[in-house]
Amino acid sequence: MKKLVLNVDFESEYTLLGICTHLKDYRLSWFLNQNLFLTLTKIEDLKIASPKSKDVSAFSFYHCNDEENFSMFSFISNKTPGNTLLPEFHQADFLLLINGQIGKLNEKKYISEIKKITNVLTVFNIEINKTKNLESVISDVELHLTDISKKEKLGYNRKTEIN
Repeated sequence: MKKLVLNVDFESEYTLLGICTHLKDYRLSWFLNQNLFLTLTKIEDLKIASPKSKDVSAFSFYHCNDEENFSMFSFISNKTPGNTLLPEFHQADFLLLINGQIGKLNEKKYISEIKKITNVLTVFNIEINKTKNLESVISDVELHLTDISKKEKLGYNRKTEIN
């Protein structure tokens, strides 16, 4: 019997930016919408169980689809009281996960536009292939978005059945 191994290359389709700031999530998301011409909207928090303590942490989560450029943007808090989503990047208060081929030129443009936001201390690119548990975080984000999508469809079907 042959074994098949699935090798997922997240680096080619994802870009991850770390953002250091003192701004609240809702305020920074508003500035990101203004400066990057996005439509980030708050959706249900991303809940992740800590493997050590079995506690569930909720990370603030904003999302938008850029259908014109075939990209998706997820804006996630990196810190909650007592837990960090990506501990090796504890200096980042927020993460901007971009799914799609944005290219190095647009990546630099996004970084420079985010740096222009008042009270943003720094923005940096996080190399996907050098981050320990990023694959599991990306999988959790994808599952979260799928779950939200299913809930929206179920809610829509229930509303139409009631009427």
